[in-house]
Amino acid sequence: MLTHLEIDGFKSLDGLKLDVAPFMVVIGANGVGKSNLFDGLQLMSHLASAPDLKSAFTGLRGEPEELFRRNADGSPGTKMRLRADFLLPLSVTDPYKDEVKVEHTRVSYEIVIALRRDEGRETSRLVVEHEQALPIKSREDPWKPYGNKPSESFRKMFCKYGRQRPFISMETNLSRRQFIIHQDGHGGRKREMPAMAAEATALSSITTAQFPTLFALKQELQSWRFLQLDPMGLRQPAGISDPEALLPHGRNLARVLARMKAETASELRPNGVLNDISADLVKFVSGIKNLSVEYDQAQRQYRVQVNFGDAKNDASFSARVLSDGTLRLLALMTLLHDPDVRGLVCFEEPENGIYPHRLGALIHRLRGLVCDPFSKGAIDEMSLRQVLLNSHSPVVLSTLLDERRSGEAFWADIVTVASAGSGPSVKKTRLRPINRTDETRVDFIADTSPHVTDGEVRSFLNTVKSQG
Repeated sequence: MLTHLEIDGFKSLDGLKLDVAPFMVVIGANGVGKSNLFDGLQLMSHLASAPDLKSAFTGLRGEPEELFRRNADGSPGTKMRLRADFLLPLSVTDPYKDEVKVEHTRVSYEIVIALRRDEGRETSRLVVEHEQALPIKSREDPWKPYGNKPSESFRKMFCKYGRQRPFISMETNLSRRQFIIHQDGHGGRKREMPAMAAEATALSSITTAQFPTLFALKQELQSWRFLQLDPMGLRQPAGISDPEALLPHGRNLARVLARMKAETASELRPNGVLNDISADLVKFVSGIKNLSVEYDQAQRQYRVQVNFGDAKNDASFSARVLSDGTLRLLALMTLLHDPDVRGLVCFEEPENGIYPHRLGALIHRLRGLVCDPFSKGAIDEMSLRQVLLNSHSPVVLSTLLDERRSGEAFWADIVTVASAGSGPSVKKTRLRPINRTDETRVDFIADTSPHVTDGEVRSFLNTVKSQG
């Protein structure tokens, strides 16, 4: 689970420091950099497993050179830094089905990527300038979700400490520069890798649970899901050979539902977890009765069927005729009910296709499906799931303010930053937490940034009335 994020030199993000709650929403107008935050997270996820840096940048919006933040004079930047703190799962299973316990679950990972232009050439190369993975020590652990410490039972279950040495460090001397990958335990074994012109991360070289903590960190980053759902694709049947994990566009939805049904079905619940997904959909879409997946033997395809009606009149419809909003909800609920999904889920604009009066219910339900660090009851590793949304909906903001939970909603805007001396100014994305302090007042709380006025907040909320 991601608990803290820092980004420098990436697109419109610079000097960003953000404590990440299990459920969090970034609110702001179009064009202020909300999607850039998701892009930065996606790059960090890619860096964990891509064979080289160029591959890690593939698929992001823009060429690699365009993703570095531009300097005040308009010239392209040459360096970006990504850092994140994690709460890792208690065990990992490698491709050989070996399960190993993770003895230290609080880890900080940092990487600096530089864009180097070779002399005499027009091309440039991406290189790892710095990389490290460090244990977060018990007395120095800053994690306070929603401004409070996790419950004693949660900390006892998940927050494991005991490591002092780094997991990944760098060593530089006059003749060489190298990564040092340290093994867990006290044996002192380590792996050395040249780092003078590294074009891949040291973390990406971890392929087995021989290094349990680093393998768990890699799996955590690989598990992050970034949904960019395509309603046209969601309407299509899925082939038997399609992936069993939901793809970002969702075009294999029927295959995923078939796999989930097979894994969770029982004599008492023949549809398994599909019943739970149906129960959630009923809260947001009028008339839905249940959900099913049918297999077409001749076409070797799975198809989604949704039944509408009541005890007197039933009608079954395929996914082809469902609305865009219903399909997006179905895909999101499928992902969040999937027993194989335990990490971060990023979802843009949940308000698209949803009746505004039902947005509040959706926010409540999403919050109920993520980690509860304050739980005092029985906890399992499914508790480490988290959801990060971005939105430009005043209705979503109003719902969050009514909950009075700090650290859950952040305001995104663009600010102009003056350069040192007489140089030109630059613009960047700013994120500040939003907190409801009493029945009539809304405050934007920030350590160093100036506060946003109550009038600006009310102006944003009142756009609901102006659209009515």
